[in-house]
Amino acid sequence: MRPSIPDYRPEWNGAAELASAADMTAVRAAGRAVVDLVLTDDDVFYDSLSDGLQADIITPVEMLEIALKPPSDDVDVVAAARMVRAAVDRHHGTPGAAPGELTTLTDQLPPAPPELLR
Repeated sequence: MRPSIPDYRPEWNGAAELASAADMTAVRAAGRAVVDLVLTDDDVFYDSLSDGLQADIITPVEMLEIALKPPSDDVDVVAAARMVRAAVDRHHGTPGAAPGELTTLTDQLPPAPPELLR
C-alpha cells in the first residue's frame, strides 16, 4: 500500500538508496514512536506544539502511519519519514520549536531532502 505521496515529490529522490542502507528496524521503530507520540487519543502532546508545527506535522505523520501499516515497503516508509523529519527540522531554532522528545525521535529518521527544508 503506497502512501498518497505523488511520485514527483522530492521525498522519493534517493529514498530507495536510503532504505537499502538504513537499519529499517530502527527507522520503523522511531517512526512508530513519532506516530504514537503525535497521534495519541488525548491530544495533549499535539496541543502543546506551536500552531505552525501542528500545521506542518499532522499530514506527514498521518502519511507515516499509513506507510508503516502492513504490508509496507521500506521505500514508502523512508519517503513518509523524510516528510515528518522535514516538518520538524523546519522549526528548529524557532519559538515553540519541537519538544526534545519529538526532535530526538525525528533525528533517528532518514534526513529530509534540502528541497523540503525551505
